[in-house]
Amino acid sequence: DPTKILSAGFDYRKKGKPVEKLTTPENLRAVLTTFIGTADLRWNLVDDANNYQVFLNGVDPEKEDSWEMVAFTSKSRYTVEGLESGRFYWFRVQAIGRKGLLSPVSQVLKARAA
Repeated sequence: DPTKILSAGFDYRKKGKPVEKLTTPENLRAVLTTFIGTADLRWNLVDDANNYQVFLNGVDPEKEDSWEMVAFTSKSRYTVEGLESGRFYWFRVQAIGRKGLLSPVSQVLKARAA
């Protein structure tokens, strides 16, 4: 009974609803950095996401088999290291929720490594 719980000085928490779908990570962008061979990526948080996968493609964003996962992070930012300075790369991000629920991948970002 929520009334009894609140009157005893405890917080009352509503029952959670199962998450059936995650939204696409939005606003993927590269932030300027002075560290050679890196690309500093940021994106907006996705509700109900626990982690994110960051993908890199150094060949052609249209070639699905050229995408490789370079990071698994719980934050909405990641610095990709070990890149060739001055070269363009393509990046995309995918959110991961509970029980392996995946979001659609973000829009592709073309960025130059510092």
